[in-house]
Amino acid sequence: MDPVKLNKTPCLEEKVYDIGSLPISDVFPMAFSGLKKDMRMYRQSGNFTLHGSMVWPIDYIYTAEEFLKRIEIPDSVCSDLQNMLRGFGVTRESIYVIDDEKDM
Repeated sequence: MDPVKLNKTPCLEEKVYDIGSLPISDVFPMAFSGLKKDMRMYRQSGNFTLHGSMVWPIDYIYTAEEFLKRIEIPDSVCSDLQNMLRGFGVTRESIYVIDDEKDM
């Protein structure tokens, strides 16, 4: 998902808001970045969408193809993909904080 393009649709601003600067609006959905105080959120880039009273999935919005891409990974390549990611240093430990109570 491209959060800048998502926010351009309802908010007419090309930016990702932080949690403290969300505009007061009844236009949803909009993207915002989470607080980086939590190591887990920092490592995972902690970004979110706020949907307000909208109950439909985000890909039901008529302009979703402008900001949302679907990536399908066939089962047949998962093992090779895991090995490649490990080679780049992307592991469970690099994403999740060890001994974090959220991971239990």
